[in-house]
Amino acid sequence: TPPAEVKKAVSVLSKTTPETFQKTLVLVVNYLHGSEIDSDLFTKEYAETELDRSSAIALFTGIYSLFRLAIRKRVKPSKFKHDLAELRFPASMIDEITETFKSCQHELEEAATDSVIRFPTVEDIKWRVDINISSSSTALSLRPSVLMRMKLTNNTTQQFEMNIFRFHQLRYYVAKTLKDMQDIEQLA
Repeated sequence: TPPAEVKKAVSVLSKTTPETFQKTLVLVVNYLHGSEIDSDLFTKEYAETELDRSSAIALFTGIYSLFRLAIRKRVKPSKFKHDLAELRFPASMIDEITETFKSCQHELEEAATDSVIRFPTVEDIKWRVDINISSSSTALSLRPSVLMRMKLTNNTTQQFEMNIFRFHQLRYYVAKTLKDMQDIEQLA
């Protein structure tokens, strides 16, 4: 189901001229590239158009939501065009939206991923099993432990030790998470 903003934009498009629509596409693309649009600029851009302020906001927000959703889901232009037809966009505007999306899709995807905060990922992992033969309290304990050293992409090294029970828990939850991720990918 499409977002409510997109449905509202479709209803506004019927009373929008091609010039106003083109102006909206340019504003949306510039905004997605990171340009700031303040209230004064927005009012100035739509001052000489047929749309009142609330309709202009609905149109801009709907097109913005549509592009952002398509970028986030990495939709192909052919699928994007098909989806616009399903959403009952005016036929005269479908080609223009699709061409605009197609021409700047790669740049917008890069801009979207550049602004995302990312945590370092594991670059390399080494492990070994240590066995404590004795401790200060017992003469003979023979308790195994797993010593792990991870090198991260930000060039830091994390080292930690865990008992066998915790190691098996870690193994289980990593496998479970990978399976869940695979199931989600199959649904999409």
